[in-house]
Amino acid sequence: MSYSEYVEWASWADTHSLLYSEDYSGDVSTATWVVLNDVIPAGDTWHDNGPYALPATGTTVNIAFRYTGYDASNWFTKGYKKY
Repeated sequence: MSYSEYVEWASWADTHSLLYSEDYSGDVSTATWVVLNDVIPAGDTWHDNGPYALPATGTTVNIAFRYTGYDASNWFTKGYKKY
């Protein structure tokens, strides 16, 4: 999987991550999440991230983007690609 992100005020972010889960069943808090990327890039420009390998177990793999901190409305993602 690959994606692009843009962060304004990156220094205000505590964390922002790309994660996946193989056991998500509708409750985010009970799922087991594996972090694929948690690098906070410099702000005010688009950054390409990936490709990241996802499990090929034959089960459903759910993807999540997580942001904590201030101004979460200024974090943008686009261009998800599955390989």
